[in-house]
Amino acid sequence: MEPITWAFIGTLGGAAVGALTSIATTTINSRNAASLQSVKTRDERDERRRAFQRETILQVQDCFHDLMRFSAKIYLSDLEAYRANNDWKNNRLGAELDEGFRLQNQKLSCLLERIFDNNLRSELRSLHSTVSSIAYTENREEAEAIHHKSASQFKQTMRVLGEVLRANY
Repeated sequence: MEPITWAFIGTLGGAAVGALTSIATTTINSRNAASLQSVKTRDERDERRRAFQRETILQVQDCFHDLMRFSAKIYLSDLEAYRANNDWKNNRLGAELDEGFRLQNQKLSCLLERIFDNNLRSELRSLHSTVSSIAYTENREEAEAIHHKSASQFKQTMRVLGEVLRANY
């Protein structure tokens, strides 16, 4: 064969190798870019989830503080009425106190469903149930026990909420 034929074959071979190398490089870069985009999308989704949980936990904390305040007011109102007429069951709450207590319970019920962690949600529901039960007590002793249990459970739950909140930053 003539040298020009070998040069032509060499040129074609070099072009083919160059084209294959270019295609392989483009494929690798495309896969790498897709992988990086997937990781970025997952990280952004995780950050949105953590931000949502942080905001929800902050709202839950505020709501529990308000609910505890309403619960204490109900307890004190019942206690004052009991001291005045020696009858625990016949105390009617003021409209503002009753409505505030109802709204905080409603808001808290909705917020608790947004909590991702099942154990935390269960603990929060337990506290919610305890605090809310103050409005349905039958006697002073029961109300006092619930009032003290709520306060103790509230402190512990706020510590747990703080830990979960810090873990989501």
